[in-house]
Amino acid sequence: MAEEKFAESLHLAQMGMFNLLENDVEQISQLATFAEGLLDYHSQCTDILKTLTETLFEKKDEAANRPKVEFVPKTLQDLNIEGVSADGMNVCLEIGDGSSQVSSPQHKPYHLELHPGQQSANASPLPSPMKSPARTPMTKQPCCTALYDFEPENPGELGFKENDVITLLNKVDENWFEGSIQGRTGYFPVNYVRVDVPLP
Repeated sequence: MAEEKFAESLHLAQMGMFNLLENDVEQISQLATFAEGLLDYHSQCTDILKTLTETLFEKKDEAANRPKVEFVPKTLQDLNIEGVSADGMNVCLEIGDGSSQVSSPQHKPYHLELHPGQQSANASPLPSPMKSPARTPMTKQPCCTALYDFEPENPGELGFKENDVITLLNKVDENWFEGSIQGRTGYFPVNYVRVDVPLP
């Protein structure tokens, strides 16, 4: 009985090995198809990586050729000469020595409205300090706001940084303005700025 079982198992094993060897073409074909799929996948990955690498090198060259910006800290004198922010927008104003006296008279009327009994007694003296110090020393000048950093490449050009407020002096042609900032005067491209107060 055991001998018959062994003989049957041996026969089945030999038949399985024979069939395996006889079907090697089909099995190798399946392996070849799988390898071809892997090759196609990695080829596409290679193309994507090449494109990404080229793009990164282009970005690196753009960053290397971008004009370097020199840090110039603003001083209190610059704030008295250049733009003043009002209601979230840049307004070009020249503020004289009386600018420090303007803030307190401008806010007083709002406090007086809360006390109607005192409004009549203090109403007449208030208009003069509001109108005279607030409006007289402030004069709107033609100006613009820098949209980008501009590094001068030629003599006579005016360099500035993004969001700087520049006083406009003259429009040279369709492409160039003449202006001043922080005591410096020069020329700069029109498309680098946004005009806030146009030239007359």
